[in-house]
Amino acid sequence: MKIILASGSPRRKDLLRSIGLSPEIHVPNIHEEKQDHESATEYIKRNTKEKLEAVAKELPKNKNQDYLLIAADTIVVFQDEVLEKPLNQNDAKNMLLKIQGKTHKVLTGYGIMKVNATTQSEAFISIEKTDVTLSPMDANTIQRYIETGEPMDKAGSYGAQGIGAVFIKSLTGAYTNVVGLPLAGLRELCIKQFHFDLFR
Repeated sequence: MKIILASGSPRRKDLLRSIGLSPEIHVPNIHEEKQDHESATEYIKRNTKEKLEAVAKELPKNKNQDYLLIAADTIVVFQDEVLEKPLNQNDAKNMLLKIQGKTHKVLTGYGIMKVNATTQSEAFISIEKTDVTLSPMDANTIQRYIETGEPMDKAGSYGAQGIGAVFIKSLTGAYTNVVGLPLAGLRELCIKQFHFDLFR
């Protein structure tokens, strides 16, 4: 079964490669925007489902090939406010000023779908939550961090797997969830739904 990662995230690709997988990358063409009526979990579940469905439509229908599609969507939630990737450096600065010295939640919606030439399974989606507490950061520290460029494509404006690790004071939950793809949860979902173990 060929593994397809429905994501352009280099961090998700690296996480799958770290456990010995070689996913084929397909970047889904969807519009991500939270609706007023949606909760944070509803939003990331919808995004994950739409990513799976968008990539499933594009796959070649080969009767001798089964595909396992993997997709995810990660956000930071602080005091009921959803913090996604910053729009610019000022947006990144405002996010980091809000969450520095405090605890926030990292939520990832992650899902799988099995596709072949004749059938397509439903999208099976789960949610992972991790509590992260950042050390206090003054405005000068935040500005120097932003100037590294690392925060600019990260939900919440920091990267747990990079320089941002020096600001993480404590973490309760799955570390790989904070990076962008909860590997243990993903493995359990694959076993439960498709009897397929990512650890082969």
